[in-house]
Amino acid sequence: MVIVTPNAIRQIQDAADRGDMVGMALRVAARRADDGSLEFAMGFDDRGSQDLVVSVEGVELLIHASQQELFEGVTLDFVELEPGKGGFVFHAPSSSCGGCGKGGCSSDQGGGGCA
Repeated sequence: MVIVTPNAIRQIQDAADRGDMVGMALRVAARRADDGSLEFAMGFDDRGSQDLVVSVEGVELLIHASQQELFEGVTLDFVELEPGKGGFVFHAPSSSCGGCGKGGCSSDQGGGGCA
């Protein structure tokens, strides 16, 4: 299942506190692009009836049951690109390249898609 780094946990908790997301969890989503690469997205959401809930250090992640296999071995991290600027990055172990959807995908804070 998905691995969440301590840096990502801190940023998720901070975003939830700043955004008054009480009772909401962080939804992470993935899909296969036409070329077979993985594309990731994330944002705060309410729990749905077909969601798998993953709890990590007090942070709840929601993954739709149909996407569970896409998150096997994926790591969600937060990297600081420069002081005060950073972003979430998804690392998928089965990929062979470091490009977006091929080993590492990023999304800005709270937004989705690849950088």
